[in-house]
Amino acid sequence: MKYFQIIIFSIIIFSCIENKKESQSFNINYDKIDHYHLNTETSKIYNGLAHKEKEILNEILYSASPSSINDLTAINIIESQSEKKTIDSKFNSEIVKSVSLHEINQNEEQPITSCEPIYRDILIFRKENKITSIIKICFDCSENQVLGINFDSSKYFFGVNYKKLKKLL
Repeated sequence: MKYFQIIIFSIIIFSCIENKKESQSFNINYDKIDHYHLNTETSKIYNGLAHKEKEILNEILYSASPSSINDLTAINIIESQSEKKTIDSKFNSEIVKSVSLHEINQNEEQPITSCEPIYRDILIFRKENKITSIIKICFDCSENQVLGINFDSSKYFFGVNYKKLKKLL
């Protein structure tokens, strides 16, 4: 009877423990963060671009370009067609804290966005002026794309506190 009570007590205790999503730590190696904003409200965004460059700009805005942090053509287009703001270093750690990795819970339904993302905001992390990571952000859809941060995307998703990040930018 004593063992039965211990077993029942253990079951009750363990069933009350909240099943939290596990966070995976990651490291963004940087000493500077640049925020680029592509203003798609103006017709000037495509001015001075050749046909191929316009195609690349559309891929940046609407899909998975740049494909790597070493895609200099895409990076140059981002830099030439965007409003640039170098983040004050006192806010760097707050920006990094607003992004995190979370464990995917296979039993939980994953959120579906109601819009097609337009990645107007791009954070480029640099270390000694070399690009180490890129995060493309669509604040309207709460979507992001990440380059240069390695994690197992079958187990984790990259989460952004969009409200906090938007205030910081």
